[in-house]
Amino acid sequence: MYCLDTNVLINSWYFWYTPKSHPTFWKGIEELAKQNKLGFPPQVYEELAEQKDDLFEWCKSRKEHLILEATDQSEEILVALVNEFPDMVGELGAGSSYADLYVIATAESLGWTVVTMEDFSKSSNRRKWRIPNVCQNRGVPFMQPYKLIQEEEWIFRH
Repeated sequence: MYCLDTNVLINSWYFWYTPKSHPTFWKGIEELAKQNKLGFPPQVYEELAEQKDDLFEWCKSRKEHLILEATDQSEEILVALVNEFPDMVGELGAGSSYADLYVIATAESLGWTVVTMEDFSKSSNRRKWRIPNVCQNRGVPFMQPYKLIQEEEWIFRH
């Protein structure tokens, strides 16, 4: 199952799989969420809420299915991640990105796959690592959105 990073939602909505041209993508996201097979932690929702745009409104109307609340296990994993990767702890506020470690902790606690548009950092310096680096380090599966589309066998008709 799938835990989404904020960038998947934003970039898909506005650039790659816009609702007008790719409704299958958004119907698929919604159906997986209703089946408890896809979601994201509240921090992703909070990042989206900063914009108060159409994407946020779409998520807001599906909030009960999309948001994966924290558990004791995800909180324990988050503490370990924060201690191991303190440079990935973002600051709260408009335009900042602070949900990354929450996404990883949620996915790890559920045994789910992180879906992100981030690429690996080629740096060996852990201070410059991104979501894929941390996921690989912790044994958490991850993928780009196109892989989700392939795995779910969504077909876009134009």
